[in-house]
Amino acid sequence: THLDGMEVGDTAKSLQDALESLSSVGDLDITLVPGTYFTDYEITFLSNAAPVDILSINSDSFAEDSYCVCARSSTTCTSGAFMGCDVTMSTIGTVSTMHVDISSDEAAINESQNQAIVSGLIQNSSISDGFGMRVSALNSRGFGNPCTAVYAKPQDIPLGPSIVELVRYPYSPSALSLHFTMVGDPEDRGSIVHSFVIEYSVDAEFGI
Repeated sequence: THLDGMEVGDTAKSLQDALESLSSVGDLDITLVPGTYFTDYEITFLSNAAPVDILSINSDSFAEDSYCVCARSSTTCTSGAFMGCDVTMSTIGTVSTMHVDISSDEAAINESQNQAIVSGLIQNSSISDGFGMRVSALNSRGFGNPCTAVYAKPQDIPLGPSIVELVRYPYSPSALSLHFTMVGDPEDRGSIVHSFVIEYSVDAEFGI
């Protein structure tokens, strides 16, 4: 909830600052289109592309003026009504984002550095881009815009083949044929296996 008062006809920058201070809104672009009896604000969500909650207005401080929000063919107004709100006036984003809330005390490593461990990031090895992460700060005035996103892919060393079989090679008295299954997702631990190392020894424990 934005607590400071807004006036009908406020600049696009004022409305943008107010909305960007709200949780989950992210970075915005607002275009103001003034009319004779109305002022239109066209709002574009630049960073949080997933469907966000429909903006609503709840205020008893308006006398003759009215604010209306048209989103997904639904209208909310402080007074009166807005005619002509339809689905063509909204475009729903398709990007899904997740978030983790953490206090400054929990994140602090020292006076100048913070750390947050985001776990459960399991990703198929066929996806090369990995996860993007960005940070928004919160104070008593609201949320700031997120920083530039950074990207990395969670990976680990792969497991060995699950099935291994050693048989005699019929065409040589000094060779053996080793058969083993491919190491795929999720045993490859997020990175496609590109080669193998085959060790052999007369020591049953391999020198361990």
